[in-house]
Amino acid sequence: TQGVSSAASDVYKRQTIGQQQPFVLCAVHPQTKAAAVYAAGRVVPENRHCEAYADITVTLPTADAPIAVFGSCYRTLTLQFDQTIEQRRVFVQDLAQLTEPAYEITNDLQINDHTLTLTRTQIETYGNRATYPEDESDPGLILYLR
Repeated sequence: TQGVSSAASDVYKRQTIGQQQPFVLCAVHPQTKAAAVYAAGRVVPENRHCEAYADITVTLPTADAPIAVFGSCYRTLTLQFDQTIEQRRVFVQDLAQLTEPAYEITNDLQINDHTLTLTRTQIETYGNRATYPEDESDPGLILYLR
């Protein structure tokens, strides 16, 4: 996909988590540069759903566009940019709560020069903020760097 390096697939190939790896999909809109990343489990022989976790790194063309994060198969997600982001503030919004304003999470994240890293726990917390007890949806969130 235009604007996304093979970093996610490179990490995907290197990780050894049992015999299974998550599926990782990335896309960048060619005009707006908005991005989306999805890490999904897989179905293995005997039709069993398998949750595999990986450290995933994705290189994005800009920190100026929204970034959607979907799925629950991250151990960590590192977003890498072509410019420094250390002075940026990071805001998040649960996709199920788009009527609510995004809130700041800058101090909760690991930010170093050109990279931002979220843990699986953070993705699940921020992306399931609007869920109810019976909701089995995977997390979904949008990040904004300002």
